[in-house]
Amino acid sequence: DNPLNIIKWNINKHYLRELAAKGIEIVPTLWCDNITEREIPAYFEQLKTNELVIKPCVSAGAFDTYRLTLPKALEQQNELLNKFKQREFMVQPFISAIIEEGEFSLFYFDDQFSHAILKTPQHNDYRVQEEFGSSIIKVDPEPALKQHAEKVLKVINTSLLYARLDFVRTSTGFALMEAELIEPSLYFNLDDSSPQRFVNAIERRMKRLGM
Repeated sequence: DNPLNIIKWNINKHYLRELAAKGIEIVPTLWCDNITEREIPAYFEQLKTNELVIKPCVSAGAFDTYRLTLPKALEQQNELLNKFKQREFMVQPFISAIIEEGEFSLFYFDDQFSHAILKTPQHNDYRVQEEFGSSIIKVDPEPALKQHAEKVLKVINTSLLYARLDFVRTSTGFALMEAELIEPSLYFNLDDSSPQRFVNAIERRMKRLGM
């Protein structure tokens, strides 16, 4: 598995803030410790957006994630206050490329590129997880996308058995959405050679450890 210190670090999405401070492009993000009625409209102003996403800093699978316009946010105000009044959360502008193109995932085994996929949500949804009916296909990542992924790995600066790096295209290039380093789905079913590459990665690491 990946090192314990990396797993602990990766549990809370504050790791994205640390990566951003080291030069990794992420989606503009407000990091919040609590929520009040007065702050909800201010999020739209601060991010200069008509639509945003609110999600917990510790979560998985789009759990407790909200895509909101201002009218919808005011309509769901009580629910938002109950969900986040004592919970760290993050606020981001909704990136339309998620529904127009999708989210790219690049997979690395023992720090070597294995394969890449594109996850596109179904009509009238924004969630790219397969349990929500998204379309998932294997793709060949363009050079700029691989360069972004390898920059993330370089900044993390720890040898990893596996990494899934999720990106979205923005007006200024690719932005990291997540670095999934805690037993993510590796989508072996979309690349016939990927299981063997993963086995090879495990064997290489075991040899280095003298096992």
